[in-house]
This record gives sequence, C-alpha cells and structure tokens, in this order.
Amino acid sequence: MGEKQNYGEAVKAIKTAILQSQYDAARTVNEKQLMLYYGIGKYKTLLLFVISITWMSSARISILTFYSLIGN
Repeated sequence: MGEKQNYGEAVKAIKTAILQSQYDAARTVNEKQLMLYYGIGKYKTLLLFVISITWMSSARISILTFYSLIGN
C-alpha cells in the first residue's frame, strides 16, 4: 500500500510542477507581449504626433499662402 501512496504523491508532485511551469511560461509570454505592445504604442504615439505637427504646419503654410495671395 505504501508503494501506491508514494506513486500517487509522485504523480501529484509532477502534475503540480507541470501546471506551475505552464503558468510561469504563460505569465512570461504575457509580460513580453505587453512590453512589445507598449513599445509599439510609444512609436505609434510619436508617429501620430509627428503627423499632426506636419499636418498643422502644412495647414498653417497653406492658410498663410492663401491670405498672401488674396492680399489680406
């Protein structure tokens, strides 16, 4: 009977180790994905800022050019 109990404990310990390893792996992958998305988000924010500044500059130049052409 003692041998079966040791076998059951071994199976339980192996199962616990596998589940813990799967959990740790998933947590690490999620952390890496979040870091990736955060990094991409920083570049996206910077890109949108540059685009908006470029658009505003172009709009300002267009408005100034328009006003200079009509004489105001």
